[in-house]
This record gives sequence, C-alpha cells and structure tokens, in this order.
Amino acid sequence: MMKKFTLFLLLTAAAVLSAAVAEVELSYRKVTLENRFFTLEFLPDSLGRLDQIRLKPSDKCLLLPRTLTRVSVDPLYGFYRNNSFGCGENFWKNYVASRDGKSRVSRPDARSIIFENKWYGGLAVDVKRKVTLAPNETLFFCEAEVFNRDRKKDFFLAPWYAFSPADADSTRLLIPAKGGAKSHTLGNTKFVERDLITDGPSGLYAPARNWVATVYPAEKCALAIIVPPEEFFPDGAFYTWHGKEGTLSYRSMEAVLNKSLLAPQAKRKFSCIFAVFYGITDIKDIAGTTAVDAGSVNGRLILTLSPARRVPAGRITISVKGDGAEKSAEISTTELFAGRKYGFAFDMQCGKISKITGSLPDGSTFDLLI
Repeated sequence: MMKKFTLFLLLTAAAVLSAAVAEVELSYRKVTLENRFFTLEFLPDSLGRLDQIRLKPSDKCLLLPRTLTRVSVDPLYGFYRNNSFGCGENFWKNYVASRDGKSRVSRPDARSIIFENKWYGGLAVDVKRKVTLAPNETLFFCEAEVFNRDRKKDFFLAPWYAFSPADADSTRLLIPAKGGAKSHTLGNTKFVERDLITDGPSGLYAPARNWVATVYPAEKCALAIIVPPEEFFPDGAFYTWHGKEGTLSYRSMEAVLNKSLLAPQAKRKFSCIFAVFYGITDIKDIAGTTAVDAGSVNGRLILTLSPARRVPAGRITISVKGDGAEKSAEISTTELFAGRKYGFAFDMQCGKISKITGSLPDGSTFDLLI
C-alpha cells in the first residue's frame, strides 16, 4: 500500500511540474548597418552577434536567425534558451555560441559599428569588434581585438566564425579542402586525396584556400568567409555540422583562425571579410575579393567574375594547362563593379584542362580548383 501511495505522490508531483512549465518566444533587440545591397542585423544583447544578412530588393534572408525562449517552470524558477545561431567571436575550446551578454555599442561613422564586451561570454577576456560596410561594396570587414584579463593564466585563442545559412536543403556548401592532410592541430580531419572543393561535406577540414562559401542557387548568389592568409595559415581550418529539427534542416559554415596562447594582460588583433557575390551559382576560387568560376562553351573557355569590391580597369591574364597543350592569354577590361557578374571568353584548345591560373587588374591572383 505504501509503494502505491508513494507512486501516486510522484506521479502527482510530475503532473503538477509538467503543467507549470510555460514557454514564451521572445525577440532580441536589433541594431543595423546597411547599404544599397543589403542590411546587416546585429544583436547587442547577444554579444553583438550578426543575426541576419537581408538582401535588397528581394528581402531574401541568407541566415537562420537566433531564437530566444523564456521557460517558466513555476513561479520561483525559470530560464532562457536559445538555438546558438548568430555569428560572433567564438573560440575553439572555449565555446560561447549559446551564451548571451549585453554589448556596449557605438557608431564612429555612418558605415561602421563597434561592439564591446567585458568578460565576453563569461570568459576572462574582453572583446572589441568593429564592423565596416562601405556604400558600394557587397562585403563587410570585421576587425576584432581580444584582451586577456587574467593576470596569471594564458588564454588559448583560436578565433572561430560560424554561419548557419538558410535553406540548407537547397544551398551548396563549398569547402576548398587540402589533399593528403590526415591530421590537424585542432583534431582529426576528413581526408581527401587531392586539393578539391568538397560539395556537401561534414566535419573538420584542412584548408587548401583561405575562403569557404555557401551558394544560394535560387538567388544566384553566394555568401563567403574570407580570412587573410596570415590569419589562417598554417593552423586554420574549416568545420561544418548538419542537423534537423522537424522539417527544418541545419548546416553550418565555419572558419577557425590560427591558434595562439594569449599571455596574461596581452591583446591580439585579427580580421575577417564576409562577402556576398551576385550572379553566380558556383565558385572555383576567390581572387582577393572577387569570386571566380570557369567553364567551357563551344570549345571556348568562359571565365566568370563576380566582384564584391570594385576592380580597376586593366588586364586580366590567364594560363591554362591541358593534356594537349599549355596556353596563356591577356584581355583588357573596363572597371568591374560590385554586385554584378562579368564573363570573358578565351580561345583555349588545350584538351582536357587540369589547371587554370591567372590574375586581375587589382593584383589579386586565382588558382582554380577544378
């Protein structure tokens, strides 16, 4: 009899507790930067994270937004839950993607915004980030500074930027992976035999290039993370994970910068470029801030360029290696403007092509992964 009574009390308590739980969806406060191409939406109450890139004039959102839920268990206990989305400074081995915190926000001019956080995500570091969006560019520049508040301990610092693109089922994640890499300082990597662009990968990859991109075929555009080479090699890496909740599919696009031990009371500065390329459905390399693709039409090589920043007038050079011959050519071009796609045709009868390299008038170079 006592066992039955105890079971009754437990079931009654569980029912009361279950009935007391209430969930309310909340909204983060937002601040914005915008130009004629898109609007950037940031969350000052979530460490200043970038929450959304909203294209103009289609109003297409490129990212899955960060959500916030207040869970009330009873009148005396409750907590907040989020989905960990949003792009800010995360750190390998010091994961703060699920943490919130209010940023000090300032605007030094019309094209920039600064977020500052003491004890960033509960860690013993301060983080200051400046984001700059120029009027006529389809990229924004991120400069960050991390200060180790600790007076005795080093801080392991491997900055980590992550996007959660919208439409995971219909977009393509392009990771330029390094061939022959069986291990990495950050952990075990996925092995590929040669340098190539993986399509739909998962896990950790050693990089063959300093960029990673997601292509949105329906919008004919791509979103890319471009890391300055000195911030990325030799210890940088790409990472991606897949998930599903109901009918919604997730897929991340992540870049981890070079690691370092930040001494007590020391600072480290680093930067990153986030770019949107218009008019393209594939990328085989990024020359500076210009996406490059190539294909063959009626025996002619078509080089496709999509700049995120203006490229001055000048000469485009290209060299092609095939199983039948090697050829080089130059072509003159007028200015190339951000937000547009440009195609250039070359007569290159080289047989089966194995390598395409070249340069643009701004001095940037490309080496296509084909």
